[in-house]
Amino acid sequence: MLTDNGDLNYTMLNITSKYILDLCDGNKNVEEILNILSEQYKNVERKRLATDLENVLFNLTRIRLIKWKGENNMNKSPFLSTETEKLEGGYTLSLANEGDIRNLQKIFSEFFKKKESNVEEISYFFGNDKREFLNFTAIRQCLYSYYKDFFLIKKNDKIVGTVVVKPMYEVFLNSATIQMILLPAEILNSVMNIIKLYYEKCEYRKINSLRIYLPEQEKKLENIIKTCGFKFEGVLKKEYLDNVDLNLYSL
Repeated sequence: MLTDNGDLNYTMLNITSKYILDLCDGNKNVEEILNILSEQYKNVERKRLATDLENVLFNLTRIRLIKWKGENNMNKSPFLSTETEKLEGGYTLSLANEGDIRNLQKIFSEFFKKKESNVEEISYFFGNDKREFLNFTAIRQCLYSYYKDFFLIKKNDKIVGTVVVKPMYEVFLNSATIQMILLPAEILNSVMNIIKLYYEKCEYRKINSLRIYLPEQEKKLENIIKTCGFKFEGVLKKEYLDNVDLNLYSL
């Protein structure tokens, strides 16, 4: 199958995954599907079946083969974390949900219009295609296909920053790339470590490192991320935009 989540890759389902997909008929909940699997595979421990089912359902959700029922046609995917982490200075960190998309779109629009960031703010973007950040439908698709993760920094319930991360889903890659950073400099270290911990705790993600690609002119940010624990991995010569060198760091 060809995925419908923006990464334009083919996905192959094995027999068990296809069997689970067929059980997603709109009438069964997860517990009922697990019960059916337990009957079908009696020699497999139920806990292992539950973990395998979670992994399959996540990947079927990611490539948009299934969607989750909710009130008023809202997508109620259980894989969208609703946890809020408290940070120093009264800030909080959480993952975006559908109700945040309009505000995200506004933040992205203002981000790309801004010519300079103030000295107390970290501002970074990696890429040359801004369309996925400016269109409501594109942001929503990225959100619910897990093509990108939108981490929100709030203060007094108002969004004051964001970190956008693109996980790698190829079976031989276990990293996620930071595409955008917009947040107060004082909380960068805390935010990065919480995001890394988030991926480490998600077994179905299988991501163990955060990567950031810094164009050669980003010397100030390069010095800052070193203090957050990012380690230098190497240089990609003339591989960005107009033949710009990229320094690769990972956490």
